[in-house]
This record gives sequence, structure tokens and C-alpha cells, in this order.
Amino acid sequence: FPWFAWPQLWRAIQQYAKQGLDRGGRFCIAWSVPVLIAFSLISGKQVHYLVPLFPAFALFVARAIAADANNKKSAGGLWLPVLLVVTVGVGLMWLSGKSMSLPEDEMVAVPSLWPGLLLVGFAIAAYVWERKLARPVVVMGLLGVALPALLQLAIAPTLYTAYDVRPLAYAIRQAQDQGHLVAHAGTYHDQYHFFGRLQQPLVALQENALKDWLIRHPRDLVVVYVKDKRALQGLTAMALQPYRGKAAALLDAKNALDLLARPKGVSASQD
Repeated sequence: FPWFAWPQLWRAIQQYAKQGLDRGGRFCIAWSVPVLIAFSLISGKQVHYLVPLFPAFALFVARAIAADANNKKSAGGLWLPVLLVVTVGVGLMWLSGKSMSLPEDEMVAVPSLWPGLLLVGFAIAAYVWERKLARPVVVMGLLGVALPALLQLAIAPTLYTAYDVRPLAYAIRQAQDQGHLVAHAGTYHDQYHFFGRLQQPLVALQENALKDWLIRHPRDLVVVYVKDKRALQGLTAMALQPYRGKAAALLDAKNALDLLARPKGVSASQD
């Protein structure tokens, strides 16, 4: 996207196929299609798994467009990808306006306004420019660069807040420096050690063993995860931050035991 929404691309691929795929085209298909199917069958999908397929897609598209005798003519079909890019920009602007209705203490970040506004303006300007210069491939290339770049800038505050573990890491380091042991509810992936410069391990405990550990260590602390920070209402957290769609908190033994006594107090996993 937005290349898939460009009708001239599909016409170029169809014409290229009618002419007969050369060895380069067949190589790109053999490179990309089986890998895409294989990745689609894997349960643990990650979007960056597709990155190695981008060169194959780019080479194949370039070959198809080069084979299209009409590729230098203005394609009225550019209105569709431009419209969809504008829709994305408007959506980002709408999401940025949602911040007005969020409570002041809500642990949710919303996209910035300016990337969506800039994306809408850029898409419209590119469409007008293409109508004058009749160079749709250049416009599609610019849209293909501007869209992910501005989208990344728009959602960066949300991603940064959800994955920045420094507040909790610093709190853990401070607790350990004061002589406290720190446990971790569920599997620990060492996500706090680097930023916290931790010199001691965290005691990773599953929920069924956590209660006994807290009773035996009334002076120590534990990192817990809850699906909604409202589950911590009435409790005192040494540190609290959003974490991957949930909330992570550093609690002392007393508050942690109170949380465990509540229905579904601790999330099964931080993942």
C-alpha cells in the first residue's frame, strides 16, 4: 500500500503476464510468493517478517511497469491511492482529536495532529502535480515513502509510551539499591535490566507461587501486570506505567497480596 490500490499497476502486470514472464519475473515470483504463503501459515506472525520480500516486489513491479507501453501516460487511476492516503491522514487527525475526551490521568497516548495534516496536504499536492506532469510512477513513489514515514511519526508517541520501560527499570534499580529483593510475576524477558543497569536478577514467579513468596518476603517488592490500571484502585504503587496495552506496576508485598486477593487482579502474562 498504496501500490496495490493503483489500477495502472495491475494493468501493467496483466500486460507483462500476457507478453510472457522472463526469467527475472519468474525469479521474483519464486522469491516472494512461496515465502509469503509460508509466513502466513506461521502462528507467530510479525509484520517485519515481510521486509525481505520488499525487494522482490519492487523488482517485479519495476519490470511490469517498464513493459507497459503506456506507463508514461497520466493514469486517472491515481485518484484511488491518493484518496486512500488522504483517508489515512484524516483518520490520524481524528484520532489526535480524541485526546480532548480522555481523562487527564488516562494512560493512553494519541497520535500527533501534524503528521496527519501533512499527509493529507502532501497527497493532494502530489495528485495535482501528477495531473500537470503526467508522471504517476514518481507520485506513487513519493506517496509510498511519505505514508509510512508520517504514519510512524504520528503513532510514535503511542508506541514510545507503550514500550518505554525506563520508569519501571529505574524504580527497580532504586529498590534493589535499598536492599530489597524484587520479584516478577510471570516469565521475565530481561526487559528492565539494560535501562535499569540492574546488578541483581529478578525472581521470576508464576502466580501460583507468588503469594507464598510475598508472605515470606514482607519487605520486598514485585513487578505485576494488570489488563486495566483501575484494578490497582486503592493500592499504592512504587511505580506505574503503561506497557504493551496493559499496565505494569511495582508493588510492595502488602499491596501485591491485596491485588492477588481481587478477582483476576494480576494478568496471566505481560505479553
